[in-house]
Amino acid sequence: MIRIMLVGDHEVVRMGIEAAINSGEDMRVVGSFSDGPAAIKEAPIVAPDVVVLDVLMPEMDGIETCRQLRESLPDTRIVMLTSHTDKDAVFAAIMAGASGYLLKNTSSQEIIDAVRAVAEGRSTLDPAVTSELLERLRTVDPNSDVTGVEGLVGA
Repeated sequence: MIRIMLVGDHEVVRMGIEAAINSGEDMRVVGSFSDGPAAIKEAPIVAPDVVVLDVLMPEMDGIETCRQLRESLPDTRIVMLTSHTDKDAVFAAIMAGASGYLLKNTSSQEIIDAVRAVAEGRSTLDPAVTSELLERLRTVDPNSDVTGVEGLVGA
């Protein structure tokens, strides 16, 4: 059974994802939180295998939440969910430890498939996000002292 935690400031989005996830036999939502600080506090208690995390949230954004969750629960996988394909946000999420990055216009089945993939140790990126990430990587000066590219290679 894959244990999933949902984090996002839009309750109706969390409820929709929760209904889709709980309709399957191999996964369950074990926690649903509206902000990063609550998720970080409760994550060790609910012990999720996968976190589906909104990128844009008030108080603490999804990138920082991802970073802190990965520090406290390094075996937990994170799928970022957003409505933006901003290449800098994609890059930052991956560098923060995200295993997946999906757009909110994706289907519930694609979210379920992404959760299964990252739970199995694979990564998943929305096709639109993949092109943005590749463009971001192409702009990195290979002679600069940027740890981002090395971090991606070592991930």
